[in-house]
Parts: sequence; structure tokens; C-alpha cells
Amino acid sequence: MRVGQLIHDINLFKGGFTMWTPSRRFPSWRSLRGLDWENFRPDVEREFGHLVPPYLMDAALRCVTEGLAAPMTILWALELFNEDDSWTKKETLTIHVCLGAGSNYYEYIARQGEKYVKPDLAVAFDAGCSEPENIESWRKTMAQLVKLKIPCVFTAFCPEDSIKEANMLIDAGAVLHKELTPTKRNPWGSQMATIEAMKVTGFYSKRAWLTGSFCQSFL
Repeated sequence: MRVGQLIHDINLFKGGFTMWTPSRRFPSWRSLRGLDWENFRPDVEREFGHLVPPYLMDAALRCVTEGLAAPMTILWALELFNEDDSWTKKETLTIHVCLGAGSNYYEYIARQGEKYVKPDLAVAFDAGCSEPENIESWRKTMAQLVKLKIPCVFTAFCPEDSIKEANMLIDAGAVLHKELTPTKRNPWGSQMATIEAMKVTGFYSKRAWLTGSFCQSFL
């Protein structure tokens, strides 16, 4: 499995620093435990040093986290949900990204019927599950994820949404992973601050909080 290919295949971001992936390659999986974005600093300095002056290197590092946050969050969840590294030896990993109001995914499962293949992970990035207009459809999607025992991870812009959505998962019968709690920041969330559009003051960042990750076999 190539991490670079996973980042490319997700294809959620466009342009500039956000499309960057480190050129380094490792012969085998290296655990993400104890690491954070500082681990990418040497790569950023080496690959952007001729373009970015030293005093702007922190900003460059923050920029690249915007595009890397999604795949790194996926890899972090996969590591936590698997008791060994056998998942890293698969030729292909199946990741289902749940978008929009959530209805697409539970309807997708229904349409597939017996053809439905359980993914290695289902993920919803900043989906706003607890927004009033989204709650009903997301409850149905969460119920299906729990019923099929699919490991999944949800992220949110703020801790308030994180807690609400974790409670929705619990109400659906999910068992939250002990290392992923709704009040803990995502170590692989974006470091880019975006102005709050609906508030007078404040900022948010993408994939910043883990709204709740679960798998039936974990407590």
C-alpha cells in the first residue's frame, strides 16, 4: 500500500500547496503514534526551501496540512482500528467517504443489496451530522454502519458538534473507540484557520475534532 496513492485517490483538494505529498517512501508501515505535523517539517523545508523564505516555513507547513488532513486522518483511524499491521499489507484498501447529508450512503447500501462490500473504513469529514436538517438522514446512516459493524470515523469543525455527533453514534448503538473521543482534537486535522462565516469573531479548521470513531470489537 502506498500512502501517496491513497492521498492522490481521495482527490478532495485542488491547487497549490494543498496538492502536495511528500516524496519519501518507506519499505513498510511506520506507526503514527506519538507523531504530529512536525514530522512533515523536514520534507516541507527540503521541497519548498527554494520557494519559501525561512520565516514563512511555518505558514507553508500549515498550508500542506489542508490537503493531507483527510488521508492522514484515515490512516490514523485504520491504525487504531486494527490490532496488527496486516491491513498495511493489503494491495487495495476500500475507503467509503460519506458526503452531504448522509442519505446517500444508507441509500447506497440499500441499492447495492447483496452486492454491497463492507469497506475497511467509512469516513465522514465535517458532515454536519447534528444540524437539524441533517439529523434524520444521518441517524439512518449511522444505524446501518452499526448494524454492519463497519469501522468509521467522523470529524467536525468544533468540539460542540463533535460531542453532539458522538452522542448520535452512541444512540445508534455504536461503541466509541477508547482512543478517539469527541473532546479530543484530531492530531491530523488541518492547521489552516478559516474565518467563521456565521459569527462576528472566531475561526475554525477542517477535520479538527474527532466526532466519534467506533468499531464493535473495541471498548
